[in-house]
Amino acid sequence: MKSEVIKKTIKNNLRFVHVKNKSNNIVINLYVKVGSFDETENTRGISHFIEHMLWQGTKNHTGFEIRQKIKDLDATYNAYTSIKRTCYSIFGPKRHYEKLLKILLDVVQNPSFDKAEIERERNVILDEYKRGLDDPKVILDKKIHSFIFKDTNLSYLPIGTFENISSFIREDLVSFYEKHYFSNNMIISVTGNLEEPEKLIEKYFTLEEKEPIKRELKIPTFKGIHQFSLSEGVLATHFGLVFKAVNYFDKDYPVFEIIDYLLDFGKEINLLESIRQNLGLTYHINTIQTTYQESGYLSINTTIEPSKIDFLKESIFKELEKLKTVSKKELNYVKRKMKKNYNSIKKYPFILESLVINNELFGSEESYKKRLELIEKVSSEDIKRVCDTYFNDYLVGVIYPKEV
Repeated sequence: MKSEVIKKTIKNNLRFVHVKNKSNNIVINLYVKVGSFDETENTRGISHFIEHMLWQGTKNHTGFEIRQKIKDLDATYNAYTSIKRTCYSIFGPKRHYEKLLKILLDVVQNPSFDKAEIERERNVILDEYKRGLDDPKVILDKKIHSFIFKDTNLSYLPIGTFENISSFIREDLVSFYEKHYFSNNMIISVTGNLEEPEKLIEKYFTLEEKEPIKRELKIPTFKGIHQFSLSEGVLATHFGLVFKAVNYFDKDYPVFEIIDYLLDFGKEINLLESIRQNLGLTYHINTIQTTYQESGYLSINTTIEPSKIDFLKESIFKELEKLKTVSKKELNYVKRKMKKNYNSIKKYPFILESLVINNELFGSEESYKKRLELIEKVSSEDIKRVCDTYFNDYLVGVIYPKEV
């Protein structure tokens, strides 16, 4: 299903994105440019707490009434908070667009922050916090951010602290909401087969424009070789090898994209082939590139027997060393595969919407076609240079079962 992208600024300087296609189902996403990056020591976790509260009732409807209305419209809803954004979503039939839009805008624009609901939801969030402590991936992610992005606001994850979650009061939530929830700090996107959906948005959108919030973009200075280990109630030993990477606008970002793809899907260079198939060290291994406006990192993640950790690390670095002499044939193969993936984006509206929104949030006008041009220009010399520049500084993180 091919899609057309329409972008514009509408009422009160609100950014609007329409991913137009032939689908009779619609998705409305409202993004607020706020997350754990915007919090202080005393407000860690408040963006995520507010995200929970907005679906728990407005000045017009209780949370129960909102949920019943959504069910009556054969629709569903969701929300999430990340380091730099909070998103509220509603999904349903195209014929109910106006009703679904009104529900979503009521939720975002008119939260009641009812004191009884705050106490009830506090227990839910504390349970989510505790579940995160049981998840080795969350534990690793939290530690990685604190090392790689030390002394910057990127080092904190959205869930916050137990102490803060336990102590936020209504006035804290209202104050933070009023500071960050305004029209020109938002993006609204609509995906589906609609004509000029922005007209109804302008009809029902009421939040005012405010002075833009100035964010301090402090560049992390991760250097050297670091390691940490934790003992947790897990069965498998979890291993992460992390390298500081570059920001979204850096000239080497396309190089890291290719490196990431090579390590996961290459023919001559492939971590899964070498570490699992050839050596039989683990069930699965993969790379993840995480990118922000300030910086980023490339992580290699797997599970391993504790006695084989040194051999695993040595084997990964042997595979990384191959990157420095990547063949033209292998590089062209990966570029073809990446080009095919990028060119298929228009067939997948939710992936396309995500790419467009990322560009909006990063303040970039770059299209996926421009990204392909940059990828095509990457040479084997570029890959070697990036490996020599970035792969000498790294972090090793291990989570052991408690009995080890």
